[in-house]
Amino acid sequence: MFLALQAPLTLERKAEIFTYDLEARFRIEGQVAPKLRVATGSYNMPDNCYMTGIYLGTEALRLAVTRDPRALANVEGALAALERLEAVTGTPGFLARAYWPVAHGPHGDDGEWSKSPDGRYLWRGDVSNDQVTGFLYGASLAFDLGPAALRPRIALLVARVVDRIQANGRQIVDAAGKVTTWGRYDRDYVVNREPMNALLWLQHLAVARQVTGEERFRKLYEETARRDAYARFALVARKATDPLKAGSVNHSDDVLLFLAYLPLFRLEKTAELRDLYLRSLDRTWREVAVEENPFFTYVHRAATGDRSHDAAARRTLELFPFDLKWNRLTIAGYERRFGFRSDALPRSAAPARPGVVPIDRRPRLWSAWANDPYVAGSRETDGAMEYQALDFLMAYWLGRYTGAFQE
Repeated sequence: MFLALQAPLTLERKAEIFTYDLEARFRIEGQVAPKLRVATGSYNMPDNCYMTGIYLGTEALRLAVTRDPRALANVEGALAALERLEAVTGTPGFLARAYWPVAHGPHGDDGEWSKSPDGRYLWRGDVSNDQVTGFLYGASLAFDLGPAALRPRIALLVARVVDRIQANGRQIVDAAGKVTTWGRYDRDYVVNREPMNALLWLQHLAVARQVTGEERFRKLYEETARRDAYARFALVARKATDPLKAGSVNHSDDVLLFLAYLPLFRLEKTAELRDLYLRSLDRTWREVAVEENPFFTYVHRAATGDRSHDAAARRTLELFPFDLKWNRLTIAGYERRFGFRSDALPRSAAPARPGVVPIDRRPRLWSAWANDPYVAGSRETDGAMEYQALDFLMAYWLGRYTGAFQE
């Protein structure tokens, strides 16, 4: 059984409902948690830093479109949370995955946890490039679209994070001096294992150059892109594989690519590097365009001006169901609060052959963009976890900002 909207809400109204839920249930002192255990009210927090960075950028886009003072407050709160994600580790330039106030009692999360220097917080370690990429995506947008008063704070935090990675041989090194599991951007790793990280490191350096205006970051970015050939390694950042073969595609990596592409295309002005980034994006786009993913579509639109995929992307947002994120009891509460009704039928046509599954025919997901869009599933049974809808919101506000649609 599925829950679909009986009388479709406007995208703006749907965004309002998703925003209300995120703010009411998924923020912990400003940071955004991805997963809520329904029975206990506890959180699974592997990606709070990543989510909070994306939230920072999303609210900056919302602020630019609407000038809503609530969006301004959210930008300020998300930045403060990211600063705290650094402070709790006691190591300048090292971001925690998540923090948890000791006064709140047990956190119920797995992972590697330590106590902050002041004893007030626990923080989760083994930080990955996902966290840094999400943070810098948000920092870049907030720097350009947020209030000027926040720019010095953004610049200082970005500089510390990027400086520390560079000083440790282009590696994320934890507070104990150990390279984290997914924290390598060094040339050997990029050449022999993961060319995607070349693109991510260029995003990091481009944003550091943007927000600090410092010559050293300009020089480091140029040398890395050209002399060290990271811009050429990034041409194959996305592996070409058969998406119908289970496990052949890391769809979470696809999200990272587009979190990197948007700042690079917004910031890079030279024809040579833009051409290389465009070739990388074109290669990636050939693999993912069929997914009709609105976030990917609006990044591609911003980079290329191609509007031919706008209608399909909007359709995905229109089909995005509430029970992709929430159980029936939660939906019933929001039906009463916001005055809408749901029924149990998907609005999309069932696929005639193996391929991309419409979003209203997929299983409940922590991230609609990071999970496999080729997998169908029922949402008939309520789950132990519920999720916030930052995936919807990051696409919706980017679409509004780029002019893909208006409301």
